[in-house]
This record gives sequence, C-alpha cells and structure tokens, in this order.
Amino acid sequence: MGRKGQVSALLIICAVILITISLVSLINSPERTSLPAQKAQTEDPLPEQTKQFVTACLQSTLEDGVRSVANRGGFYPIPPEMEAYEKIVPFYITPKYSRIPTDTEISGSIERYVQDGIWACLDEFDTFKREGAMIIAGKPVARATMRSRDVMIEAQMPITIDHDGRTTAIDDFQASTQARLPEMAAIAREATVAQEAVAFDRLEDLLRKPGFKGNIMIDNETVVYMITDPASKITFGASVKNKRVAR
Repeated sequence: MGRKGQVSALLIICAVILITISLVSLINSPERTSLPAQKAQTEDPLPEQTKQFVTACLQSTLEDGVRSVANRGGFYPIPPEMEAYEKIVPFYITPKYSRIPTDTEISGSIERYVQDGIWACLDEFDTFKREGAMIIAGKPVARATMRSRDVMIEAQMPITIDHDGRTTAIDDFQASTQARLPEMAAIAREATVAQEAVAFDRLEDLLRKPGFKGNIMIDNETVVYMITDPASKITFGASVKNKRVAR
C-alpha cells in the first residue's frame, strides 16, 4: 500500500473512533439519563387516585342499587301511585291497577339509584381536599345495561381536579356486578300474572326454576313472591293483592 493509501486508512479509522466516542457520550449524558426520572417526578398521582376512588364508589353504589331495586320489585323509587307490602315490596297487581315493570324500567331504576346514591360515598372528596386539592364534580349521568349474568353501569360524571397548579379533567367511569336480574324479573312477572289461575297450595310451583330459590308468603289478600339467586345472594321481590283469601 502506498503512502497515500496509508494516510486515507488512518483518516477513516480516526473518523470511526470520533463517531463512536460521540455516540457513547450522548447515550451516557446526564441530560439524557435524567429525563425519565424528571418525568416521573413531575407526574401528579392525585388525578389517577381520584379516578380510582370514584370508580370504587360507583362499584359499591351499583351493588347496593341492584340489591335495593331487586328487593323492591324493580322500582326506585316506588311510584307514588303504587301500593307496597310493608312499604317495601310493591304490588304488581291489585283490584285497582296492574303495574309490572319492564327490563327497561328496571334499568332506569338502577340508573336513578346510582345517580342519587354515589354522592354519599364520594363525601365531597373530603380526603383529597385535605391534601390541598380542589375538586368540582358535575351531575352524574348513568346508563345501566342488564345482561344475562351481570349489570354494567357506565357513568358520565365531569370532574375537575386542581392540584399543585395543574388542572385535570376526568369524566368516564364504569363498573359491573353479578346479578341475573332479567331472569329473576321474568319469573316474578310470570308468577304474579298466573297467580289467579293457580291454587294457593301450588303457588310455589310458579317459582321452581333451575338455579333459583323461591319463597312465598301469604298474608290474607296479599301474596309476596321472593326469588333468590344463591350465587349473588340477591332477592327479587314482588307482591299481589286481590280478593282471593287463603283457606
């Protein structure tokens, strides 16, 4: 190799060494390695904690609501024009009226319960306010969906969080709970409508459905039906008042 060739080769080697040193310096520079740490330090955990808190409240309120609505025959609140046994279990049928809720009406009852009941759990976000946060929550709008084995709730609830000079907005929340409400409501409808044609000692046969336990209480002109799902321990109640008297 001539002298020119040797010089060219030497220049190429030097260039490669310089590029390698530059890359290593860039990768190991304090500015580059500290970026993730800086980002982690600047993230405020309070908005995520608030979302988890609201979701937990939505979950517990939904569970309470499903049980309460089921106990009350699918109504919340019980309509003022309806009578109710012991002011709890509504009469689907009386000599004056027939009022049996559809699945859509039952879903609406759960939505109203959640919208009314979640505030008690939120407790005005007192825990977060003690940490210096200002939280403003708008009126929740809930949408309940009754499926074969559970009830899902989707809630739009605009929440604004002011903390450490930053403002964060969140508004979408979801929860679900185990409950076979459509099937339980169907059993209650069938039993109350068919009652007139069935002897009193055969009424329990109306509730004999696979996977459920049925109980009947007769109090003079009143018959109360209770359908229980052993898996979720939820009881659906309905009652009928007529002129038939148990003998």
